[in-house]
Amino acid sequence: MTGREEPAFEGLMVPKGFYERPALRAALAQRDWSAVFLALRAELGLSQQGLADATGMDQSWVSKIERKVKTLENLDPVIRVANALCIPAPLLGFGAAPGTSTNWLNDRNFFELATAAALGIGVPEMAHLRQLRPRHDDLYTPRRIDTPDVTALRATTTIYRRWDNRQGGGIKRADARAHVRFARLLKNATCTNQVRADLHLATAEAAMVAAWMSYDMGGHHDARVHWLLALDEARHADVESSADLMVDVLLDMAHQSLHLRDPHEAFKLTELATAVVAGHRYPVSVSTRSYLDINRAWCRAAQGEIDSTHRALDMAHQRYADADPTTAAPWATHVGPAEIAAQHGHALFLLSEAVAGTNRAAAETAAAKAIGHLRSAIDGYGGDYARSAAVNLPGLASCLLRVGDIPAAVTAGHQAVTAITALSSRRPLARLHRLADTALQLSHHQDVADLRRRIIEATAA
Repeated sequence: MTGREEPAFEGLMVPKGFYERPALRAALAQRDWSAVFLALRAELGLSQQGLADATGMDQSWVSKIERKVKTLENLDPVIRVANALCIPAPLLGFGAAPGTSTNWLNDRNFFELATAAALGIGVPEMAHLRQLRPRHDDLYTPRRIDTPDVTALRATTTIYRRWDNRQGGGIKRADARAHVRFARLLKNATCTNQVRADLHLATAEAAMVAAWMSYDMGGHHDARVHWLLALDEARHADVESSADLMVDVLLDMAHQSLHLRDPHEAFKLTELATAVVAGHRYPVSVSTRSYLDINRAWCRAAQGEIDSTHRALDMAHQRYADADPTTAAPWATHVGPAEIAAQHGHALFLLSEAVAGTNRAAAETAAAKAIGHLRSAIDGYGGDYARSAAVNLPGLASCLLRVGDIPAAVTAGHQAVTAITALSSRRPLARLHRLADTALQLSHHQDVADLRRRIIEATAA
C-alpha cells in the first residue's frame, strides 16, 4: 500500500493527499468505511457499482457498508480494499500515522486524558485509545454473542485476577492483554442492547486487570493505556456498577502515582474519582467510598500531612464498618479484614516515612501504629493473596527499624526478600529499595547491614 497517485484498478485514480484530509483520517482511524466509501465516490464521481468493481466486492455489499448495515471486520478484506483504494497503511494503524506522535500518552497529558475518559470529554487522543490494529487471528471472533458469552468473558478475567493476586502480574500478563483485545473485538458482534452494555463493563473489568498486571511488572505506560481504556469502556456501559468500576480504576491510577513518588498527581486522580462519585447517575457502594477515603489518606500521608491523614483514615474505618462484603463487585472481593488492615497500615507507613526527616517523634508514633495493622494484614491474607502479603512485608520491616526493634525488623526484612523474589512481580522490588534506604541509617548493626546487602543483591538480580 502506498499513498502515491496511481490507479489501483482500471479507471480508478485517487488524488494525492486525499486520505490526509482531517475528515478522512478520522474516518480511517475509526474504521468508518461508510464515510470513506461515500467520500471517495463523491470525489471520483463513482457509482456504487464502480466502487464494487474496483474493490472486488458486490454492489449490494457496498450499499450495506454505506448504510452501516455491514462493515469490514476481518484482516483480509481490509487489506484488499485498502490496496484497491490506495489507502496509506499508517492511516489504518499499520504503523505511525504521518504527522502524529506514536506516543500519544505521556506524563504531561496523562491526567488530562484520565479526565476526558472519566467525564466523556472528546479529545483527539481517544481515537488512538479506541483503535484496534488488524491482526490475522481477528478472523476467529464470533459474529453474534449473548449473555453466556459475556459471562464466560468475566470468568476468564477472574482467573487472571486470581493469578495476579497469588503470583504477581508476570505469569499471565500477555494472556490478560490478549483477553482484553478479544473482548474489544466482540463489540463487532451482533447482540442486544443489554448484552452490549454488559460487554462494555466486562471489557472494562478485563482492561482493569491487565492494567494492574502491567503495573505489577513495571510496565507503567501499558498500565495507563489499559486503565484509560477501562475508564472509557465503563463509562459507555452506563449500568449501575459502572460507577464503582470507574472510581476504582481512577484509584488504581492514583496507587500507581504514589508508587512513582508523585503524590500530587495521585491526589488529583483521587479528586477526579470524587467528582465521578458526585456526578455519576448511579451511586457507588460504601466499600468504594471507603477505598476513596483510604486513597485520600495515602496521598495526605505521602505529603506528611498528619491531621489530614488521620481524618481520612477515621472516615475510611467508619465506612468499612458499614459496608456489606456480600455485595462487593468482582474486582473488590479481596477487600476483607486483611486488606483493610493493610490499607490502614500502609497509610501510617507512608506518613512515618514522609515526616522522618522533620518530625522524628511523629514518625516513630506513626510507625508504631502501622506495625499492628501490617502484621494483622500479613497474617490474614493467606495463600490466595501471597503477593499482597509480600508487598506489605518491607513496610513492616521499615516500621520496626524506625521504632528500634532490630531483631524483629531483620526477621521481617529477610521474610520480605524471600517472599518477593518468589513472585512473578517487579513492583514489590521498589518497596525493598525503600527498606534498604531505611536500613542504611542503622547499618552499623551487623544484622541490618547483612539484610541490606541481601536486598541489594536480590534487587540487582
